[in-house]
Amino acid sequence: MILPILIGLGILVLVIVVVAFMSYTIVDPNEAHIVVTMGSGRKVYSPHVDKDGNKLSTAYFYFSSLMRRTILPLANVKLEIDKFSLKDSLVAPFFCEVVCWFRISEPDIAVEKLDINDGDFDDAVKQTLEAQVMGIARAAAMKQEILEIMNLS
Repeated sequence: MILPILIGLGILVLVIVVVAFMSYTIVDPNEAHIVVTMGSGRKVYSPHVDKDGNKLSTAYFYFSSLMRRTILPLANVKLEIDKFSLKDSLVAPFFCEVVCWFRISEPDIAVEKLDINDGDFDDAVKQTLEAQVMGIARAAAMKQEILEIMNLS
């Protein structure tokens, strides 16, 4: 009579340990995880830096049925913008292709600025940073003539 209860409890404990082990997530030192939990809001898990300057990773339990997760890369990321139209200071039109590199140094602020709620980091970055880079390129191009711009490259 007591043996089936002990076997059932043993199996239950084993299942709980396996589920806990499988849901335990360690954050890579070059990533930040933004986890949205039902009813609890958003929490950012990113590597901590100790007093010696070493990056320490952090960990959390992730249950995919109750949470959504977005992973932000903290390493350098390449952003390529295809041909877009610019004009120089004399309003002469020309096309430009831009390749830029960026790095997220503060994931908390990046989450707020990029508005990453749907879990798609690539689309949020592409929309936000493309518009900013194109605006900066237009402002820089309008200050010079096309020959000066061509001599810079």
